[in-house]
Amino acid sequence: MDTSFPPPQGLSLPRLAPEEALARGSERAVFDWPDQPGLLIKVMHPHALRRDARGGVRDPVGQRERRAWQAALAYATRTRRPPPVAEVIACLPWGSGTAHIVRKVADADGRMGPTLALLADQGRLGDAEIEMLNDLVADLQAAGIVVHDARPANFVLETSRHGASRFVLVDGFGDRALVPLRSWLPVLARRRLATALYRTARETGLHWDGRRLSRP
Repeated sequence: MDTSFPPPQGLSLPRLAPEEALARGSERAVFDWPDQPGLLIKVMHPHALRRDARGGVRDPVGQRERRAWQAALAYATRTRRPPPVAEVIACLPWGSGTAHIVRKVADADGRMGPTLALLADQGRLGDAEIEMLNDLVADLQAAGIVVHDARPANFVLETSRHGASRFVLVDGFGDRALVPLRSWLPVLARRRLATALYRTARETGLHWDGRRLSRP
């Protein structure tokens, strides 16, 4: 298994019960970490893992997200803007598979921030939120992040204790291609994101003109 993101010293996983999952997707289940309130644990479903020639576990999801996180971190260092995707802290063995440790994107009280889907459903998607979405899109494009799933549930609104807010992409990023051309060529990553955002707009009642999100 790729250990380019080893766990911080002294970090070990707690016991998790399936019924405690905060969310379940096609590739993994997401859990709170009781003793680490700022972190989440994403446990991979067995079918999303691969075996190498020696029978070892390969985690293609974790590998592509770590590469995307590295690109986002390089962008943040270069521009002094916050990374546009959720921080990937570690990838640890979990049973016969793996678990990803990620930074929780939280509200001012430390709870999970609201998703774009929730804000749209509750009628809380105002001009300020739309502008923050456009800021995130610009950062994703500038950082060359490949976005393959732009469903509204993958965008989470983060709010600091001081009241500063921004959207963060928490899932659906990283180049899935065997030959990662989109990661190598930023123009292809931008085109993929532009295409994916039509779904975001359609499911939130917004308009996407290929460059910006706005009200219809």
